[in-house]
Amino acid sequence: MTDHSNDSADENDGKYSTDQQMTFDSLLKTSLRERAEHEEMLSDSVDKQQSSESISGKKTARTSDEKEREESASNQRRALATSIGKAHVSDRPSLKLAGGETKAIGYHTTYELARTEINKRTYYYVVQTTDQSYEQHHAQLAIKDFGTTWSYDIPEADPEAIQHAIGEQREQDLRLGQEPVEWLTDAQLDLVSEWYQNRTKLEFHNLEERHRKDEESIHVVDQYLVADLDKEMLLSGGDLQELTNRQVTVVLENLINIVHPNLDLLPTLDTNLRQRMEYPLLAQITFDE
Repeated sequence: MTDHSNDSADENDGKYSTDQQMTFDSLLKTSLRERAEHEEMLSDSVDKQQSSESISGKKTARTSDEKEREESASNQRRALATSIGKAHVSDRPSLKLAGGETKAIGYHTTYELARTEINKRTYYYVVQTTDQSYEQHHAQLAIKDFGTTWSYDIPEADPEAIQHAIGEQREQDLRLGQEPVEWLTDAQLDLVSEWYQNRTKLEFHNLEERHRKDEESIHVVDQYLVADLDKEMLLSGGDLQELTNRQVTVVLENLINIVHPNLDLLPTLDTNLRQRMEYPLLAQITFDE
Protein backbone atom coordinates (compact mmCIF):
# COMPACT_ATOMS: atom_id res chain seq x y z
CA MET A 1 0.00 0.00 0.00
CA THR A 2 1.33 3.38 -0.98
CA ASP A 3 0.63 6.26 1.40
CA HIS A 4 0.41 9.94 0.52
CA SER A 5 0.28 12.05 3.64
CA ASN A 6 0.26 15.61 4.86
CA ASP A 7 1.99 16.72 8.06
CA SER A 8 -1.19 18.22 9.47
CA ALA A 9 -3.99 15.98 10.69
CA ASP A 10 -7.54 16.22 11.88
CA GLU A 11 -9.49 13.86 14.10
CA ASN A 12 -12.46 13.90 11.77
CA ASP A 13 -13.15 12.08 8.56
CA GLY A 14 -16.31 11.78 6.59
CA LYS A 15 -18.29 12.14 3.45
CA TYR A 16 -21.29 14.29 2.85
CA SER A 17 -22.65 17.07 0.74
CA THR A 18 -23.49 20.74 0.54
CA ASP A 19 -25.22 23.29 -1.68
CA GLN A 20 -23.58 25.97 -3.80
CA GLN A 21 -24.60 26.56 -7.43
CA MET A 22 -25.24 22.82 -7.68
CA THR A 23 -27.72 20.34 -6.32
CA PHE A 24 -25.85 18.43 -3.65
CA ASP A 25 -27.22 15.18 -2.30
CA SER A 26 -26.30 12.40 0.09
CA LEU A 27 -23.79 9.77 -0.98
CA LEU A 28 -24.76 7.46 -3.81
CA LYS A 29 -22.75 4.65 -2.28
CA THR A 30 -21.70 3.98 1.30
CA SER A 31 -17.97 4.32 1.63
CA LEU A 32 -15.84 1.33 2.43
CA ARG A 33 -14.74 2.97 5.68
CA GLU A 34 -18.33 3.51 6.80
CA ARG A 35 -19.20 -0.09 5.99
CA ALA A 36 -16.25 -1.33 8.05
CA GLU A 37 -17.27 0.92 10.94
CA HIS A 38 -20.83 -0.39 10.70
CA GLU A 39 -19.66 -4.00 10.75
CA GLU A 40 -17.49 -3.25 13.77
CA MET A 41 -20.47 -1.71 15.52
CA LEU A 42 -22.57 -4.81 14.76
CA SER A 43 -19.79 -7.02 16.11
CA ASP A 44 -19.59 -4.95 19.27
CA SER A 45 -23.35 -5.22 19.64
CA VAL A 46 -23.24 -9.03 19.44
CA ASP A 47 -20.46 -9.15 22.00
CA LYS A 48 -22.46 -6.98 24.36
CA GLN A 49 -25.55 -9.20 24.06
CA GLN A 50 -23.47 -12.22 25.01
CA SER A 51 -21.86 -10.58 28.05
CA SER A 52 -23.05 -10.90 31.64
CA GLU A 53 -26.40 -9.43 32.71
CA SER A 54 -24.77 -8.26 35.95
CA ILE A 55 -23.16 -5.32 34.20
CA SER A 56 -26.07 -4.47 31.92
CA GLY A 57 -26.61 -1.11 33.61
CA LYS A 58 -23.03 -0.05 32.99
CA LYS A 59 -23.22 -1.28 29.41
CA THR A 60 -26.37 0.74 28.79
CA ALA A 61 -24.69 3.91 30.04
CA ARG A 62 -21.56 3.18 28.01
CA THR A 63 -23.62 2.48 24.88
CA SER A 64 -25.42 5.80 25.33
CA ASP A 65 -22.10 7.63 25.65
CA GLU A 66 -20.73 5.88 22.57
CA LYS A 67 -23.83 6.81 20.59
CA GLU A 68 -23.45 10.46 21.54
CA ARG A 69 -19.77 10.42 20.53
CA GLU A 70 -20.62 8.75 17.22
CA GLU A 71 -23.33 11.33 16.49
CA SER A 72 -20.94 14.15 17.33
CA ALA A 73 -18.23 12.70 15.10
CA SER A 74 -20.77 12.21 12.31
CA ASN A 75 -21.85 15.85 12.54
CA GLN A 76 -18.23 16.97 12.43
CA ARG A 77 -17.57 14.81 9.37
CA ARG A 78 -20.67 16.23 7.74
CA ALA A 79 -19.52 19.80 8.35
CA LEU A 80 -16.01 19.15 7.08
CA ALA A 81 -17.22 17.33 3.96
CA THR A 82 -19.61 20.21 3.33
CA SER A 83 -16.66 22.61 3.43
CA ILE A 84 -14.76 20.41 0.97
CA GLY A 85 -17.76 20.31 -1.34
CA LYS A 86 -18.08 24.08 -1.28
CA ALA A 87 -14.38 24.50 -1.92
CA HIS A 88 -14.58 22.12 -4.86
CA VAL A 89 -17.17 24.23 -6.71
CA SER A 90 -15.76 27.60 -5.67
CA ASP A 91 -12.89 29.63 -7.07
CA ARG A 92 -10.59 28.34 -4.34
CA PRO A 93 -7.59 26.46 -5.69
CA SER A 94 -7.80 22.67 -5.72
CA LEU A 95 -5.51 20.19 -7.43
CA LYS A 96 -6.88 17.24 -9.40
CA LEU A 97 -4.54 14.25 -9.16
CA ALA A 98 -6.61 12.00 -11.41
CA GLY A 99 -10.05 11.98 -12.96
CA GLY A 100 -12.49 9.80 -14.84
CA GLU A 101 -15.95 9.77 -16.32
CA THR A 102 -18.74 7.41 -17.23
CA LYS A 103 -22.37 7.32 -18.30
CA ALA A 104 -22.87 3.97 -16.61
CA ILE A 105 -25.21 5.23 -13.87
CA GLY A 106 -27.64 6.98 -16.21
CA TYR A 107 -26.23 10.48 -16.59
CA HIS A 108 -22.79 11.73 -17.44
CA THR A 109 -20.75 11.34 -14.26
CA THR A 110 -17.24 12.53 -13.49
CA TYR A 111 -14.92 11.47 -10.66
CA GLU A 112 -11.87 13.23 -9.30
CA LEU A 113 -9.17 12.42 -6.81
CA ALA A 114 -8.12 15.88 -5.66
CA ARG A 115 -6.75 17.89 -2.79
CA THR A 116 -7.75 21.20 -1.29
CA GLU A 117 -7.05 23.30 1.79
CA ILE A 118 -9.63 23.80 4.56
CA ASN A 119 -8.72 25.94 7.58
CA LYS A 120 -5.03 25.81 6.59
CA ARG A 121 -5.05 21.99 6.43
CA THR A 122 -4.70 19.94 3.28
CA TYR A 123 -7.36 17.35 2.56
CA TYR A 124 -7.53 14.72 -0.17
CA TYR A 125 -10.90 13.57 -1.42
CA VAL A 126 -12.82 11.72 -4.11
CA VAL A 127 -15.74 13.68 -5.54
CA GLN A 128 -18.48 12.42 -7.83
CA THR A 129 -20.44 14.87 -9.97
CA THR A 130 -23.47 13.59 -11.87
CA ASP A 131 -25.21 15.77 -14.44
CA GLN A 132 -28.94 16.14 -13.84
CA SER A 133 -29.46 17.96 -17.12
CA TYR A 134 -27.38 19.66 -19.76
CA GLU A 135 -28.00 23.06 -18.20
CA GLN A 136 -25.08 24.79 -16.54
CA HIS A 137 -24.74 24.32 -12.76
CA HIS A 138 -27.37 21.60 -12.62
CA ALA A 139 -25.64 18.55 -11.22
CA GLN A 140 -25.47 16.35 -8.17
CA LEU A 141 -22.22 16.31 -6.22
CA ALA A 142 -21.14 13.77 -3.61
CA ILE A 143 -17.95 13.70 -1.58
CA LYS A 144 -17.28 9.96 -1.62
CA ASP A 145 -14.59 9.99 1.06
CA PHE A 146 -11.76 12.20 2.30
CA GLY A 147 -8.89 12.52 4.74
CA THR A 148 -5.60 14.23 5.43
CA THR A 149 -3.73 11.31 3.84
CA TRP A 150 -4.63 9.00 1.00
CA SER A 151 -3.38 5.65 -0.11
CA TYR A 152 -4.47 2.73 -2.26
CA ASP A 153 -4.95 -0.98 -1.70
CA ILE A 154 -4.31 -3.35 -4.58
CA PRO A 155 -6.77 -6.27 -4.66
CA GLU A 156 -5.33 -9.76 -4.53
CA ALA A 157 -5.57 -11.92 -7.62
CA ASP A 158 -7.85 -14.85 -6.79
CA PRO A 159 -6.34 -18.26 -7.71
CA GLU A 160 -9.76 -19.85 -8.22
CA ALA A 161 -10.82 -17.00 -10.50
CA ILE A 162 -7.65 -17.43 -12.56
CA GLN A 163 -8.19 -21.16 -12.97
CA HIS A 164 -11.87 -20.55 -13.77
CA ALA A 165 -10.81 -18.28 -16.64
CA ILE A 166 -8.38 -20.95 -17.82
CA GLY A 167 -11.13 -23.57 -17.58
CA GLU A 168 -13.51 -21.55 -19.71
CA GLN A 169 -10.81 -21.06 -22.34
CA ARG A 170 -10.06 -24.81 -22.30
CA GLU A 171 -13.73 -25.57 -22.99
CA GLN A 172 -13.73 -23.12 -25.88
CA ASP A 173 -10.52 -24.62 -27.26
CA LEU A 174 -11.98 -28.14 -27.14
CA ARG A 175 -15.17 -27.04 -28.90
CA LEU A 176 -13.03 -25.55 -31.67
CA GLY A 177 -10.86 -28.68 -31.91
CA GLN A 178 -7.77 -26.81 -30.67
CA GLU A 179 -5.13 -27.85 -28.17
CA PRO A 180 -6.52 -26.62 -24.83
CA VAL A 181 -4.56 -24.05 -22.85
CA GLU A 182 -2.70 -25.60 -19.94
CA TRP A 183 -3.79 -25.21 -16.33
CA LEU A 184 -1.53 -22.98 -14.23
CA THR A 185 0.64 -24.62 -11.62
CA ASP A 186 0.68 -23.34 -8.03
CA ALA A 187 3.96 -21.58 -8.75
CA GLN A 188 2.47 -19.90 -11.82
CA LEU A 189 -0.58 -18.80 -9.85
CA ASP A 190 1.68 -17.20 -7.26
CA LEU A 191 3.60 -15.53 -10.07
CA VAL A 192 0.45 -14.01 -11.55
CA SER A 193 -0.60 -12.69 -8.14
CA GLU A 194 2.80 -11.13 -7.52
CA TRP A 195 2.87 -9.68 -11.02
CA TYR A 196 -0.51 -8.00 -10.60
CA GLN A 197 0.56 -6.43 -7.32
CA ASN A 198 3.89 -5.17 -8.66
CA ARG A 199 2.58 -3.99 -12.03
CA THR A 200 -0.32 -2.06 -10.47
CA LYS A 201 1.91 -0.52 -7.80
CA LEU A 202 4.35 0.63 -10.48
CA GLU A 203 1.59 2.31 -12.48
CA PHE A 204 0.23 4.34 -9.56
CA HIS A 205 3.56 5.06 -7.88
CA ASN A 206 4.13 8.77 -7.31
CA LEU A 207 0.79 9.68 -8.88
CA GLU A 208 0.75 12.96 -6.99
CA GLU A 209 3.98 14.03 -8.66
CA ARG A 210 3.00 12.66 -12.08
CA HIS A 211 -0.19 14.70 -12.44
CA ARG A 212 1.72 17.50 -14.14
CA LYS A 213 2.53 15.14 -16.99
CA ASP A 214 -1.17 14.87 -17.88
CA GLU A 215 -1.15 11.10 -17.47
CA GLU A 216 -4.06 9.94 -19.63
CA SER A 217 -3.78 6.25 -18.79
CA ILE A 218 -4.86 6.72 -15.15
CA HIS A 219 -8.52 7.21 -14.28
CA VAL A 220 -10.75 7.40 -11.22
CA VAL A 221 -13.98 5.40 -11.20
CA ASP A 222 -16.03 5.51 -8.01
CA GLN A 223 -13.43 4.82 -5.28
CA TYR A 224 -10.92 3.07 -7.52
CA LEU A 225 -7.89 4.11 -9.48
CA VAL A 226 -7.91 2.44 -12.88
CA ALA A 227 -4.94 2.16 -15.22
CA ASP A 228 -5.87 1.65 -18.87
CA LEU A 229 -2.83 0.03 -20.48
CA ASP A 230 -2.11 -1.91 -23.64
CA LYS A 231 -0.70 -5.42 -23.80
CA GLU A 232 2.82 -4.27 -24.62
CA MET A 233 2.95 -2.01 -21.57
CA LEU A 234 1.62 -4.72 -19.27
CA LEU A 235 4.30 -7.18 -20.36
CA SER A 236 7.19 -4.70 -20.49
CA GLY A 237 8.80 -6.10 -17.34
CA GLY A 238 8.91 -9.69 -18.56
CA ASP A 239 7.49 -10.96 -15.25
CA LEU A 240 5.17 -13.52 -16.87
CA GLN A 241 7.79 -15.30 -18.95
CA GLU A 242 7.24 -18.55 -17.04
CA LEU A 243 3.73 -18.74 -18.48
CA THR A 244 2.98 -19.90 -22.01
CA ASN A 245 1.78 -17.31 -24.49
CA ARG A 246 -1.74 -18.78 -24.33
CA GLN A 247 -1.78 -18.62 -20.55
CA VAL A 248 -0.61 -14.99 -20.60
CA THR A 249 -3.33 -14.09 -23.09
CA VAL A 250 -6.03 -15.61 -20.88
CA VAL A 251 -4.71 -13.78 -17.80
CA LEU A 252 -4.56 -10.41 -19.54
CA GLU A 253 -8.02 -10.79 -21.08
CA ASN A 254 -9.47 -11.51 -17.64
CA LEU A 255 -7.79 -8.86 -15.49
CA ILE A 256 -11.03 -7.73 -13.88
CA ASN A 257 -12.28 -11.29 -13.46
CA ILE A 258 -9.21 -12.48 -11.57
CA VAL A 259 -9.55 -9.73 -8.94
CA HIS A 260 -13.34 -9.46 -9.06
CA PRO A 261 -13.90 -11.43 -5.81
CA ASN A 262 -11.95 -8.70 -4.00
CA LEU A 263 -13.62 -5.69 -5.67
CA ASP A 264 -16.61 -3.68 -4.48
CA LEU A 265 -17.71 -2.01 -7.70
CA LEU A 266 -21.30 -1.25 -8.56
CA PRO A 267 -22.47 -3.72 -11.26
CA THR A 268 -23.09 -0.92 -13.75
CA LEU A 269 -19.57 0.45 -13.27
CA ASP A 270 -18.08 -3.03 -13.47
CA THR A 271 -19.82 -3.61 -16.81
CA ASN A 272 -18.82 -0.17 -18.07
CA LEU A 273 -15.14 -0.76 -17.29
CA ARG A 274 -15.18 -4.06 -19.17
CA GLN A 275 -16.72 -2.36 -22.18
CA ARG A 276 -14.41 0.64 -22.27
CA MET A 277 -11.03 -0.78 -21.24
CA GLU A 278 -9.31 -3.84 -22.62
CA TYR A 279 -6.61 -4.27 -19.96
CA PRO A 280 -7.55 -2.37 -16.75
CA LEU A 281 -5.56 -2.53 -13.51
CA LEU A 282 -7.46 -1.46 -10.39
CA ALA A 283 -6.54 -0.23 -6.93
CA GLN A 284 -8.91 0.88 -4.19
CA ILE A 285 -8.48 4.44 -2.90
CA THR A 286 -8.51 4.79 0.89
CA PHE A 287 -8.20 7.76 3.21
CA ASP A 288 -6.78 8.15 6.70
CA GLU A 289 -6.84 10.92 9.25
